[in-house]
Amino acid sequence: MDFMLVPMRDDQDVITHLIASAIDISDRLADQHRIEAALRERTVLLQEVHHRVKNNLQIIASLLRLQSRTAVPEVQQALQDSQNRVMAMSLTHQLLYERNDYSALELGPYLKRLVGSLRDAHGDLLRRVQMRADAPDSGISIDLQQAVPVALVVNELLTNALKHGFPAGRAGEVVVSAREDAGQITITVSDTGVGLPDGASQGTISNLGFSLIGLLTEQLQATIQWPPSGAPGATFTLQLPLRALLR
Repeated sequence: MDFMLVPMRDDQDVITHLIASAIDISDRLADQHRIEAALRERTVLLQEVHHRVKNNLQIIASLLRLQSRTAVPEVQQALQDSQNRVMAMSLTHQLLYERNDYSALELGPYLKRLVGSLRDAHGDLLRRVQMRADAPDSGISIDLQQAVPVALVVNELLTNALKHGFPAGRAGEVVVSAREDAGQITITVSDTGVGLPDGASQGTISNLGFSLIGLLTEQLQATIQWPPSGAPGATFTLQLPLRALLR
């Protein structure tokens, strides 16, 4: 019951008596409890979905890793690339599960986890090539529908830098950074490697990784800037307009 007292006053503004009222709010409380229970159930279900998806993707990555052990070198590299792509997707679900936020993904923590995952996959190479993420732990979020495409684009750019930027024992650094300003999110992947070969451009490179980058960039309604060819180092810049973000 919800009780309320209303003072009644005379012409001299003196309280002469009180009127008491009582309202039965049992139905309102019952509705509120049902809504709260439904929200808790929805949260638990979403947690379970992301947890199961993450586990299934990790199983797929493990199967690819096992298969690569008995494959010839060319196939082994293709399987490792596929494994990295699966792990990039798995990480998005892992972070969503850990943070209990199913509307957006914090970009900074994700990039740092992705760098850690690739560091494990390229352990020998990273003894001479430093790789790091430069992004704040909070404040830059991407919509849930954009999380996996962004993850795959960044994974392809980082993998390409590690595979092709540092041949013949060359040392250097790969950095992925993110910032939000001027109405857009900017993600940059740069390295101090050998750079793109002479004449290389978005229209002349046709491997699977760069094909994925082009398709996913279009899906994100984003743009990507390529570095000039024939120059040392390479910087790729992915720009997501805020109008494409579902805040």
